[in-house]
This record gives sequence, C-alpha cells and structure tokens, in this order.
Amino acid sequence: MTQIKDATGTGKSLKVTDENRAATDSVSRSITQHINEIYEKHFSITFDAIDPTGADDYFLYFKNTGTKNIHLTKFRLRSTVVGSVELHRVTGTASSGTTLTPVNRFLGSTNAVTSTIETDPNFTGLSEAGVLIRLRLDTVDKDYTVDAPSHIIIPPGQAIAGLWDAATGALSGTVDFYEDQGVN
Repeated sequence: MTQIKDATGTGKSLKVTDENRAATDSVSRSITQHINEIYEKHFSITFDAIDPTGADDYFLYFKNTGTKNIHLTKFRLRSTVVGSVELHRVTGTASSGTTLTPVNRFLGSTNAVTSTIETDPNFTGLSEAGVLIRLRLDTVDKDYTVDAPSHIIIPPGQAIAGLWDAATGALSGTVDFYEDQGVN
C-alpha cells in the first residue's frame, strides 16, 4: 500500500491500495438523518380529528414562506370512514385556518422552519395546480403511510394542500419534512 502525503503540510496522508484506489471507510445514513444530526432542521406536524365540511374539501394547507426548499418525506394518515386523500399543488390564498406548529425532531433544538401550516374543515381560495399523491384509506382507523423517497419539494413561495373526497369522517395524521441545507 502506498501513501499520498498532504501537500499543505499537515502531515496527514491517504493510503492507496494496490488497485490505485483510496483506502477509505464510510458510513451511510439517510439524508433526513444527516439533516437532523448536523443542521437540526427535520420536523413533524401532527393533526387530529379534522372533520372536513363536505366532499372534496381542503383540510390541510402547507406553504413555504422561507428562502430554502422544504422536502416532504413521509405522510401517515387515518380516518374514521373510508375515503381518499389527495395532495395537491395549489395556488391562491387560503382562507384562515388553525396554525400547526412544526415539532423539531432534534429534541431540544430551537431551530424552526419558515412556513404557513394550517388545518381547517374547508379551506377556500385555493385552486388545484396538479395532483401529487392519491391515497385510498379503505379501512377505518387503520394507519396508512406514504414514503416519498424522491421527496415532494416545496420551493419558496409554493404551496400544497390536502383534499378529502368523502363528505364525512375525521382525518388524523403526521407529515415529516426537512428544510434543505444544500447537501442533497
């Protein structure tokens, strides 16, 4: 094995194998774990028993009001009745709802995310600009999970909203997300 010495004078060296490859060790971890450990910018929001007013009502609104992309990575949902939830890219100005405060997944961190996240039984003022996810909740009180390995990325100034297709039934859920730190 050969060694390459640091040209800056630190005295550190890099070992090179007989195949001319750097001899290294590496640790693999998910981007969400990395963001959480290093930057303390991974969050969850939870909502409970939101009962939309009627069929095809928006019940969750999430707008990025900051300067960095927000990556949505996982959704967990349950309902008291059978129905479908759609996640839409939306435009317009949502009517006022109940503010949800994101919880930092690095316990004790004071870091926050700049966004507007609200629930309401019937947000108005929004127009659909594309369906991102459709999830059928076909068993009452069963937890359904959607992992989004490619992430749903909300750039600054953009928004999404959750739509419930049933005329009755209460929805509960959790959304996991992180703020981009330029390491993706």
